[in-house]
Amino acid sequence: MTAGVVNHEGDSSSSPENDVSGSCGEFFVPPSDLRGVFCGSGADAVSDPRIAEAVLDLVDTTTTSGTTTSASSSDAGSQKDDRHEEEEEEEPVRVLYLGTAQYDLPDSQEQQTRPFLDLNCTVSNLCVASADPPPFDELQSAVQDAHVIVVSGGNTLHALDCWRATGLDQLLCDAAERGAVITGGSAGAVCWFDAGHSDSMDPNSYRDVVLGNAKPTATTDDWDYIRVPGLAILPGLLCPHHDRVQSNGVLRGDDFDDMLRKRHSNEMGIGIDHWAAFIVEPEGRYRVLSLKDKPGSVLWDDKGNPHMCRDQTGIPGVWIKTVEPGGSAVTTTLCPWEGLIQDLLRESSGTIIEDERVEICRNENPSPIE
Repeated sequence: MTAGVVNHEGDSSSSPENDVSGSCGEFFVPPSDLRGVFCGSGADAVSDPRIAEAVLDLVDTTTTSGTTTSASSSDAGSQKDDRHEEEEEEEPVRVLYLGTAQYDLPDSQEQQTRPFLDLNCTVSNLCVASADPPPFDELQSAVQDAHVIVVSGGNTLHALDCWRATGLDQLLCDAAERGAVITGGSAGAVCWFDAGHSDSMDPNSYRDVVLGNAKPTATTDDWDYIRVPGLAILPGLLCPHHDRVQSNGVLRGDDFDDMLRKRHSNEMGIGIDHWAAFIVEPEGRYRVLSLKDKPGSVLWDDKGNPHMCRDQTGIPGVWIKTVEPGGSAVTTTLCPWEGLIQDLLRESSGTIIEDERVEICRNENPSPIE
């Protein structure tokens, strides 16, 4: 299917010759073993059993780098005989959950890992959203032992600050490089990309408010979306909940366009609807998972050309956004349902403009780790 093209003012075209490269840089060639599932929402999408099934479809249980104990020579023969007598049990998939963005609340873990438990995975967690996080060797062992790493939704900036303070950020990058499946929704998707269109300045997402120790210092509509730097395993500026309006009353997709056009025209935008997922498969392939019984922003006109709706009367999808040369408009293209990553995602070009509001957000919602 040919992806339609819509500019910021709403005019559309379905011609496959449309150049949507904008002001971005070179196409991205991923590591051959990179694999992940990146959802538009955390608590909703990640807790859907279809997402867990998509994650487990990517798992290679030989990718852990944990230490195994070798059998003695006398035991080896016995074990060999046993394998002739009965089939060796399949190793359970080990899932590691990081709830840092939700301040390690147990209810969030239960909701987002239940589908994996139902599929006979083992689940462990790392709690690092405190003033006394686990030592580095414990973090390293847990990450290296995991086949799947699930990151919760929540406050993206807080999670990334905690990871960088403990060294967990580099461990996660190493896990992705060795082929562990990296996944999550909302903040749990943003963190893996260059950066994200983030609601980390929403006072309702601040630590003391979430934990019930304080009330928001601002009204629910008195906050802005900000660009939060991620782990840069994948290129692009990611916008989750692309088709949703949050407590500040602004449609994420509209604000995302403004962010790209006004400040980040040299970055490619990826907008993932609330009930969609962008899946990275081995050998550099991708596909889009649309939970089609859920609402989304993708509709087609009478000629079969896709366009983006604003009232969630379509199906969930993923949108690719680039700023036209000169910065006058944002071109929005429906992501094809499958293809090669190197034909889709592009690196940024030139100098990245960091968002000065990130420091304001840190001051308002500081990490507890010194």
